[in-house]
Amino acid sequence: ACLVDEELYMGMCYKKCRLLTDGAYPYRTAPLTCCKTHGLACLNAGNDMTSKDFDVGGGDGSDDLSPTAAHPPLEQLTEDEEEDEQEEDGDEEGDAEETDVQDDAMVMKRRLRAVA
Repeated sequence: ACLVDEELYMGMCYKKCRLLTDGAYPYRTAPLTCCKTHGLACLNAGNDMTSKDFDVGGGDGSDDLSPTAAHPPLEQLTEDEEEDEQEEDGDEEGDAEETDVQDDAMVMKRRLRAVA
């Protein structure tokens, strides 16, 4: 997975164009290029901004899970489906309610990542 302030582009995680350009060019069209809009309009050079400064990750460099360089998705940030299934298999009835809350939390996490 990518960090919350990153976007996945061509198999690599980059800091979001929206953050790098203060929202002026929110759509990534290449590792070094962000665009005002999306689609064919980005072929118009007037809609694009290109900078070597856009080829970065969203981390602060404090550890291996916070890279400052563009990087492949980090496996350590990806939820393990097998663990999710084990959490869902509550043996007691009381576990069912707790599992529902955990499931809701996981769904929200995934939605937040998708939106971010």
